Amino acid sequence: KYNLKRIDFFSKIAYIHNVMSYIQKLILVLLVVPFFFSAQALLPSQLEEFINQMYLQQKSDSQMAEDYSQLVSEFNQEWVQIKESATSEEKAKFLIRLASLEYYMGRVYQSIDSVQTEINKNAALRAGRLKSLIDFHTSRESIVKHHEAALAHIQKIQDLQESEIPNEILAETYALKSEVLNQLCLFKSIDYSIKNFSYVDRYARKALELNPYNIRAFLMVVSAWIYCPPIYGGKPAKALEQMDKFNWPENLRSEDRYNYLLSKAYCYMRLKDETKATDFLTKALSIYPTNAFSNAMKTIMEQGGF
Repeated sequence: KYNLKRIDFFSKIAYIHNVMSYIQKLILVLLVVPFFFSAQALLPSQLEEFINQMYLQQKSDSQMAEDYSQLVSEFNQEWVQIKESATSEEKAKFLIRLASLEYYMGRVYQSIDSVQTEINKNAALRAGRLKSLIDFHTSRESIVKHHEAALAHIQKIQDLQESEIPNEILAETYALKSEVLNQLCLFKSIDYSIKNFSYVDRYARKALELNPYNIRAFLMVVSAWIYCPPIYGGKPAKALEQMDKFNWPENLRSEDRYNYLLSKAYCYMRLKDETKATDFLTKALSIYPTNAFSNAMKTIMEQGGF
């Protein structure tokens, strides 16, 4: 605890700045919109299908857990065969697969499949009721377990000879680490969050330094402007400006395109531009029509918007 009466004016200003910065980053880790890889070749088709099913939310958690177990078995068999003779680059590519699978399974347990619950959670977020947001998730132990497993695979990549790994793969590593820490800061202790939340933005920016076309890292950087209430630094107009400037790759994966469209829709919802918000939201729903978050935003729009 800080006794502000005993510190000078400039220390007060620094303290307030640090608190506001912490709150802004804490809101970032409370977001429900997932961000994903931009490198098509790194993720095999069966993992791509797993991701699509996660977005569509048509399978139960137990069904997704069965699919996950099958993929774990397949990937581990391949890993045993290659890990001794593979180059650092080949090992890094494969470890990203393993880390991604764990990350996505964590997001399966994290996803909310009720439109009304998503509406309620978004209302709590916009109102700044941060402490209540974690109560919307009931499978916290499973969420933490899979995100920590993802982090362990990421550490194995970082233990490799970095000079032998292409920048695009290193960028994916840092982008994924940013997202995993983002989730763990929410579901672990406040001490863990205080210690690690600054790395969420730091690793995302490091990914962009290595690969300026990394979409997920870019969206992680601007997401605080998109979703934070204005008092905590939310700037939807600035986020839109940055999204329009970003050099989007020509071939976007489904989730990359979805996240881009949904981010734009949310910004326009906050700016009360119903026409543009509806346009981008409709395009996002054309990719994952049964996604609960997008349908929650659609319902909010139908009820008059934010």
